[in-house]
Amino acid sequence: MRWPATRRSGRTLDTEPRQRSWIQLSPRTLLASTGASSRGSIPSDTTPPIMRSPREANFQADLRHYRPHIPQLLDAILTGDCLSFCPIRKDAFLRDFESETDQHCSPALVSTLLALATLLAPEKMAALAASSPGGSSPEGLGYAFAQDAVASLYNGERLPRRIADIQAIGILALYSFCGGEMKDGLGFAGDYGIAIATRWERKDDEATFPDRETCAYIYCAALSFNRLFFLIEDYQKTLDELAIEVGIDRPVLHDANSAVLKTNLSGSMTDDIFFMRDFSLSPDDPKVLAAKLFEFAEWVYEARCNPDKTMEQAIEVYQNGLHWYDTLFEYTRKCSSQTPFTLFTHAYYQFGVMCLLTPYVLESIPITSDGTLPMAACRQAAGDIEQLVQHYGNLYNEANLFDFMPFFKTAMFRFLEICNASKCE
Repeated sequence: MRWPATRRSGRTLDTEPRQRSWIQLSPRTLLASTGASSRGSIPSDTTPPIMRSPREANFQADLRHYRPHIPQLLDAILTGDCLSFCPIRKDAFLRDFESETDQHCSPALVSTLLALATLLAPEKMAALAASSPGGSSPEGLGYAFAQDAVASLYNGERLPRRIADIQAIGILALYSFCGGEMKDGLGFAGDYGIAIATRWERKDDEATFPDRETCAYIYCAALSFNRLFFLIEDYQKTLDELAIEVGIDRPVLHDANSAVLKTNLSGSMTDDIFFMRDFSLSPDDPKVLAAKLFEFAEWVYEARCNPDKTMEQAIEVYQNGLHWYDTLFEYTRKCSSQTPFTLFTHAYYQFGVMCLLTPYVLESIPITSDGTLPMAACRQAAGDIEQLVQHYGNLYNEANLFDFMPFFKTAMFRFLEICNASKCE
């Protein structure tokens, strides 16, 4: 089912996917274009991505019943590893929730968090649904919350500028992605990136957005989110090419016309004063964690998307990544090694290693001083992902594996399948 048409400036928006997406533009191009058109306006044909309604979603959620429970649900929501790509400052959110101010909390953000809760905390949401006047399954309830947020967020000439509403678009992307709707997730992720990039560019009204660092770390998270989408799709292409090279007939796993595979993003914010700090001085700060994930995502992305990429560049990034991996946990030393975020970060790093080195697994050129070859490094990374996914599933119920873990698991199995079938060594 398509989203209901949303009225904007006296006309009705259709619900066809956008023809222009942030993931198809470099930040420089994007910011130049937004600056040339009222500094923050977006193309007039922008519409919310299509989302499909489950059969049960034939009702309107009674938001007044659920919203008071958001503080109790927040801990369960924020433990999801996917929230590293749309970080929420719990203290600021709850403060604004209680005071009904809108810098870090908004009705749309509450609705999207409740939608995500139906996936990340289904038992809690099912209990709330049972006592609701309308009652419904968590899946149908999630769609109703998301529908309410879309109607609120896509009701003007441009994407939202308020930070809480920008975060709500990011949560919509996560909700779509975790629910298996990759196309919808890409659309919302693109809008998430456009909105925060435009917000970052508008330095002239910082009075309404005093925390520049908050904008910076959300920008980093949004960019990393889109980078990871690129790497997931690009890795499928890499596996297809490897299969052909070793003589295995297998179906094409990627869409050659995918907008993500045509991504040509560049630029970063590493010259900003925020990123010149000693991150180890503030362990477990969500801004720091977002910045560190952004740093690694940029390295791997640039090594993979460069049309003139070489094995030497991949080896350099791999060696820098070893140091990044060793030092990352200095910044998360208070976190348990059993949290979804920690397990995700381990798997995220290992997936990055596979993205970097799989194109060169048939080469016999060492990548470290001890003579390790690309094939050995990729097999080790795949084995580590397998163990991490198993551990994650044992701790958090593999039947409810959302976030990015299933994608890492699929990539690992497909890589090993090709290697084992061709007896690659």
